[in-house]
Amino acid sequence: MAALCAGLLAVTLAGCGADAADGSGAAPEGVAAPEAAFEEGAADAAGGRAADEDGGEVGVDVSGQEQDIDRELVTTGEATLVVDDPFAAAEEVAELTEKAGGRVESRDETAASGEEPGSAWLTLRIPAGEVTATLDAFARLGEVTERSIQTVDVTGQARDLDARIAALETSTRRLTELLADADRTADLIEIERELSDRQATLDSLTGERELLSDQVAMSTLNLSIRAGQAPVAEARPEGFLGGLAAGWDGLVGTFNVLVLVLGALLPWAAVAAVLFLIARPLVRRARANRRRATLPDPS
Repeated sequence: MAALCAGLLAVTLAGCGADAADGSGAAPEGVAAPEAAFEEGAADAAGGRAADEDGGEVGVDVSGQEQDIDRELVTTGEATLVVDDPFAAAEEVAELTEKAGGRVESRDETAASGEEPGSAWLTLRIPAGEVTATLDAFARLGEVTERSIQTVDVTGQARDLDARIAALETSTRRLTELLADADRTADLIEIERELSDRQATLDSLTGERELLSDQVAMSTLNLSIRAGQAPVAEARPEGFLGGLAAGWDGLVGTFNVLVLVLGALLPWAAVAAVLFLIARPLVRRARANRRRATLPDPS
């Protein structure tokens, strides 16, 4: 047994020496070489990226990216609030708007005159997430008779502005570097002119983007506040005194109407009298001339 084990060990060592002496560097069957494994992994990674770009299941799933995008929405609304005192309601509306984190951009108030009730008109800027809650708070002040809210998606416009601003910032930065390295007067003038034009365009786009961001963050609400009109009680005569009062009111009303009509006709009557006084002598003279023409000649 000892001799047999020694023989097997010698044969094994001889085989290992032959493999080591062979310069092919081939790995044992079923085991991949390090370089082959690396190339295979690179191919798998490339295939995974290709499958990812084709919308496959390999790699990072991008199917839900569109759903994860934060949409930029501009919300505007209009509402009509009917209350007893429009001025007091306008004060409360301003307080509720400030508590919600908003502000009053404009405010117009009209006092009551005669039969016309008072009213108020406010333009409010309210945080986009507080519009519904603020309108519900307004409803507790009176009766909301009209309510309209519109939403516009400006995500595409915002992305376009961001891309143009980023491109102009990069271009402006490169021009600034070129301006620092320029050594000829002609080059300096050309670069400064181009830099000035691009900087003006950049400032304009930046202002437009800030305005759009403000419209997205703060919704605009136009609120009309008017006073509710109390129903007019119908006059119903009661008994003799009630009938007498109703008759007297009718007589006074008729007299007022007659006086109104007389006052309206009086200027016309004065003009007609003046015309009559002017035309009367002319008519008499015309009649006398016609009478003389009809008499026979005395000769």
